[in-house]
Amino acid sequence: MTARKKMEAERSRIVASLAGSLVDGGGGYAISTAFAQSARRPFLGPWTVAEHVVDGLPYAEVHALTVLHGRKLLEPAYEAAYDFSELVCVKKVELRGLLESEGGPVSYLFRMAVSLLWYPEPRALRVTPVLGYQASYIGGEPVALRELEGSARSLGIAFRLDGADVILEEGGDVKRLRRP
Repeated sequence: MTARKKMEAERSRIVASLAGSLVDGGGGYAISTAFAQSARRPFLGPWTVAEHVVDGLPYAEVHALTVLHGRKLLEPAYEAAYDFSELVCVKKVELRGLLESEGGPVSYLFRMAVSLLWYPEPRALRVTPVLGYQASYIGGEPVALRELEGSARSLGIAFRLDGADVILEEGGDVKRLRRP
């Protein structure tokens, strides 16, 4: 057994022991506040999404394939931004373009805004959506509006630093964040 596997096995035994010692077997441990404050610092402030791909394809193409059921989105313009404060992150997305239709191209607009509670973990950001909406417009008219359903379910989003950029990864969904 390699040293790394021995360490992982020991870690698993300790985690199981700690979990068993919690009252009613529930609860959990969080990152210490001393770590969290210094770990948050690199993220604080505004970021723009310089690149967003899903399974190697640009987000606009994936949106057209999934949300628009394969209809072609001409001249797509994608903008997304994150603004991290001490406890809350606001994420905004806007995708514009011309949607192919039988009568000729028609304007298309998709907007999304979400507020997230967030905290850093050693190699991930733990986020919990709090408020949010998505709206789609065709020809300037609203065609779909959806509010975020209430949920206390948190998600772990892997991150890594690449120079001054931050890379966020959720499976095949990869975003490169850059300071404006």
